Amino acid sequence: MNKKTKEKEAETSGWAFAIVNRKLSEIFFKVRNGKMSVYAHCYVEESEYKAKWEKKAIQNDTEKYRFIWRNKEYKRVQPKTI
Repeated sequence: MNKKTKEKEAETSGWAFAIVNRKLSEIFFKVRNGKMSVYAHCYVEESEYKAKWEKKAIQNDTEKYRFIWRNKEYKRVQPKTI
């Protein structure tokens, strides 16, 4: 007899730099079925990072990712357009 098996949902986790409440921070997120959900963040200062790739990552990521953290929920904000 063949048993039907449910495929597990592909879930990956990672981190990136972002602007949260107008401050530079590292966000920690999970991606499930193409949707990103942020579950934690910590505020950092740009002067903590010395490597060239880190400074480039800060610049690239903060252009893409902006969030507001309020009432224990993250809400994504559209990037500013000039």
